[in-house]
Amino acid sequence: MVRFLVEYLQLTGKWSRSIRIKFDYILNDTSSICLGTGQSMLRNYFVRRFNKALFLNNIIRIHKPFPENMNQIKRLRSNSGVYDIIIFSYVLSPLMDDKNFKGLIKGFLDVESFCDNKGRILIIQDKYQKPLIQKISRAIGISNKKEESHQYIFPQRNDNETYNYSYYSCLYTPKIR
Repeated sequence: MVRFLVEYLQLTGKWSRSIRIKFDYILNDTSSICLGTGQSMLRNYFVRRFNKALFLNNIIRIHKPFPENMNQIKRLRSNSGVYDIIIFSYVLSPLMDDKNFKGLIKGFLDVESFCDNKGRILIIQDKYQKPLIQKISRAIGISNKKEESHQYIFPQRNDNETYNYSYYSCLYTPKIR
């Protein structure tokens, strides 16, 4: 997402290398290992891909699952302002009852108010959660679509392998309330 954003800004002439861009990342997982890995991957990405001095990165880790972490997210939002992009990537897990589903939908609707008026929300979920992502998209009133990703893997034995996988996504502009 960052690469596409920077390339778009460069192509449209809205960004030059002298302008600094601020990114706030809020990583949310119940696993410290996953949070640490995500934080390390983001830091390494900026070092390898771009001149690190051009970006101000703030990476915050939350250990509580969504939407149980809404108080923390609200506090963070009050300190950092509105968001341009909110991504929920592989955060949904099967829900056992309607109460949990209603709480999840309420969480998504609450997060909508954190977006800039031109902001977007992206929900990505693996193919095994198809019924859940479809139920969520119907409840929020947004569409979902199946996506395919092709990843090139370079294992240590130096063979190039391609891995293909399917997932579902919902990309939408939040409703202004």
